[in-house]
Amino acid sequence: MIEVTRIEVATDSLRVVKMINKEEATPWYCRDLLEGIVKLSRSFQTFCVRHVFRKLDEPDS
Repeated sequence: MIEVTRIEVATDSLRVVKMINKEEATPWYCRDLLEGIVKLSRSFQTFCVRHVFRKLDEPDS
């Protein structure tokens, strides 16, 4: 079993990053999902979510 203690998430959704970082209000229809993300994030020593521009999240050809 591999024990993961640190995780970094990169997403092209700036709004999602802001909601996870509590910089923007979460719409009612996303609250359960966001609560699950926050709960899961507590199981890591380090949890980081950051924004990347759409072009950067495309796989290399």
